[in-house]
Amino acid sequence: MCGIVGLVKKNNCAEAEIASMLKSINHRGPDGEGIFVHQNIGLGHKRLSIIDLATGQQPMCNSEKNIWITYNGELYNYQQLKKELQNAGHFFKTNSDTEVIIYAYKHWGTSCLSRFRGMFAFCIADLSKQELFLARDIFGIKPLVYCTDKDFFAFSSEINGIKNLISNDNLSGSVEAIEYFLRYQYIPAPQTIYKNINKLEQGHYLIVDFDGNIIKNESYFTFNDTFAIHAESSNFDWEQNVEQALEESVNAHLLSDVPLGLFLSGGIDSTLIAYLLRKITSAKIKAFTISFTEQKHDELKFAQEVSNKYDFELIHEVVEPDSLSVLSHLINEHCGEPFGDASVVPTYYLSKLARQHVPLVLSGDGGDEIFGGYYSYIKWMRNNPPDALHAKWTYKEYAGIPRFIAGSTKKFLLNNCNFNILSEWTDQLTITEKNIRKKIWNNDFQYLLSKKNTAFAQTHKEWKKTDRFTYAQLMDIHTYLPYSVLAKVDIASMAVGLEVRPPILDKNISKFIYSLPLNQKYQKYKGKFEGKFILKKILQKHFSDDFIFRHKQGFTAPLNHWFLENSLGNKLIREKILDNKNLLNTFFNVSEIEQIIKEHSLENDQSGFLWQMFVLCIWFENNKEINFI
Repeated sequence: MCGIVGLVKKNNCAEAEIASMLKSINHRGPDGEGIFVHQNIGLGHKRLSIIDLATGQQPMCNSEKNIWITYNGELYNYQQLKKELQNAGHFFKTNSDTEVIIYAYKHWGTSCLSRFRGMFAFCIADLSKQELFLARDIFGIKPLVYCTDKDFFAFSSEINGIKNLISNDNLSGSVEAIEYFLRYQYIPAPQTIYKNINKLEQGHYLIVDFDGNIIKNESYFTFNDTFAIHAESSNFDWEQNVEQALEESVNAHLLSDVPLGLFLSGGIDSTLIAYLLRKITSAKIKAFTISFTEQKHDELKFAQEVSNKYDFELIHEVVEPDSLSVLSHLINEHCGEPFGDASVVPTYYLSKLARQHVPLVLSGDGGDEIFGGYYSYIKWMRNNPPDALHAKWTYKEYAGIPRFIAGSTKKFLLNNCNFNILSEWTDQLTITEKNIRKKIWNNDFQYLLSKKNTAFAQTHKEWKKTDRFTYAQLMDIHTYLPYSVLAKVDIASMAVGLEVRPPILDKNISKFIYSLPLNQKYQKYKGKFEGKFILKKILQKHFSDDFIFRHKQGFTAPLNHWFLENSLGNKLIREKILDNKNLLNTFFNVSEIEQIIKEHSLENDQSGFLWQMFVLCIWFENNKEINFI
């Protein structure tokens, strides 16, 4: 992993400007720094060395020195691409995947993106064409933000790499983004908290001329383009096929010149990676996990069971309520905007623990999205009108059936004969309910409640005709996965200079989103609906049903306990939220928020909302100069 920055100015660009941008993301690359400046453009790079330790320095150029790149990520098929390019007459000076991207662009142009298998964000400066070519991987594993200002175009791995370029007069905050943050716990792309800084969306690329104008912003990948497996008969072995594909992906993700470890929570996805790792290699591997003193949230015993079974050295640490003190550092120094996924805190401590031993780990991220593991998908299927009608009939709720049919039919017709209704999906995943948002927003901002987010609307438009289960997966893959799950991992891991690779989020694995039959993702087992069923079947040969089909815990801090009255967490949030100097008063009715703090209990859990308010206070505290008018 690395950090990248770049700048196109109306006049000449200075090395000092690129150096200043790099200083803001110094944590992303402890192993080296490079700068390239040509007239009015500049590229910068912070390096975390994983492949080709000796000759992989960046920015890197081709032999003619007219194509330059700054790149963050890994290409897992770069050796195959290198051979293909060598056969086409290209010569290489290094053993790095960076140089392969340069010559792939030179040979295939922007269509090179369709050949890349990996996680990446990069910018190529083509001096001959007088253009920048920026791109991001298909899942959005690696971040990239950009800004178009009247005096410059800039990009960076993180918001803070750009923010200081913009004068306070021009640094405008988006109050709409605050509303979206309250709804979803993150700000969906392309927006950020700033009006003039945007996220490049997953699977997109930009073409920017040397005057700083964006001349193209296009998607280069869609998940229905992934090749499908066609079962020739009812005897088709999906289980074997999925396991083989995952094993091949894990093997590809081992490509490295440094030692690696494993994030091991003891859940289905990390356990699967552990099982496949041990199939591939007998090497000594360190596994890392964190635990909590709150028993309900602690899964250490499961991680220990997996570690013992596969002979990993398990290293663990207990995360206590005082760990919340790191949040200000993560939000202000690394994220650069409000970010409400509370698991960023334990993920930070997990990353910090791992970095003391290895520079690279594998993770199980993406299993829930690709194979359908979230409880929200089961709820979504349960609320499918045909299924809900069947349930009413089964439980003899005959009186309500005519009204239910009439209402469902009306919705179906209004939604162009489709049961995938966007408002029902977004209502289901909303963190802070609309009635609470209505209570807390000051009168001047009540209009925000009716604002529709373009990221969800665009994704719905593209996938609304998909079957209901796949629709839910694809909605998450285009929103929650890149801008919450993967953003969290990037924030937490890059804060300590750790590379995290998720083998399940692989181009070759993405074919299963469409090709896998519904009963391999979701079916009833021992009277209970189970998601991610095929992964559980693979592991069922190696672990007990009590291990495989236990209640899904998720990886997050026990905020419901930490925010109880008279606790350290409760004291912290009160200090922040009830501080009269906090900008929270500008937007919200703080007395209503105080009432919710009082009402929080284990039975009336308001910790998700309180966490969001806590995060907003921390961000406001460090950004008092931002103009939201």
